[in-house]
Amino acid sequence: MADDRRSLSKREIRLAYAGAAGFVVLTLAAMVLWARNGEILYLARILSQLPNCF
Repeated sequence: MADDRRSLSKREIRLAYAGAAGFVVLTLAAMVLWARNGEILYLARILSQLPNCF
């Protein structure tokens, strides 16, 4: 039974690493697309819509 817990823990750790790696990849892809399409335009849109959030 102790072996089951240890293997489950390893699987959970691998899943956590895979999730973190996926998050990093998606974040980097978003940053590349943002920079490619002109970050000033997006930044201006975000700032202009910010008062509507409050």
